[in-house]
Amino acid sequence: PAFSTTSFQGHTYRARLVLPQERKVTALQVTAASDSLRIEHVHLIDAGGADTLADYFVGASNHSVVFRSDWTTVIENSDALARAFLVHAAETLDDATTLARLRDYTFNPRKSALLADGEALVDNSPEQGDDESVEIVTYQPEHVELAVSARRPGYVILSDTWYPGWVARLDGKPTAVDRADYTFRAVRVEAGVHKIEIDYEPTSFYLGAGISVTTLIALILGTSWLRRRL
Repeated sequence: PAFSTTSFQGHTYRARLVLPQERKVTALQVTAASDSLRIEHVHLIDAGGADTLADYFVGASNHSVVFRSDWTTVIENSDALARAFLVHAAETLDDATTLARLRDYTFNPRKSALLADGEALVDNSPEQGDDESVEIVTYQPEHVELAVSARRPGYVILSDTWYPGWVARLDGKPTAVDRADYTFRAVRVEAGVHKIEIDYEPTSFYLGAGISVTTLIALILGTSWLRRRL
């Protein structure tokens, strides 16, 4: 049973249709014999074994119903990214090319990072491995700490908005915060166990604070000098 409540019973069935010869698929039409039937996960597999989810052709994500009753339906998006994760492949591209790649259903952000700057990486197993991890230790509006265990060089992707002023320390040493996938933050790591600290330290803020302090000191000294003159 796919679902089980006092008011609803359901089952999951799987089917596979092999075409008599390779065809170029231009459209899919599915007709349900009953309004209680839900079609999920239509895959197209070519002669080379490449598997593509039909949802991606229309810009949709991979969704599944995980619970349903007469009052509630809960749908899981299997394409949702973790808040922080590791990839072992990266390309450096201009923004226009990056946006075009992001709109392409064949792009998988779990396998590769599209960098505005930074070092490109090539790896035959680009996804985060089962023996690797990225854990959020501390998460505050202007300070994030990550604990990372990587088996190979890669980029830690934090799916928060990149903006000038974010700085990072890798194991206590300053390192770059690269812009990945047009809008995310990325930090380059080597194989090993690491601590990453990311803080918002905008230059304009500290420059303004420095000017304010300097001005205040000048006013105090000027006022003191005037009082002595008077």
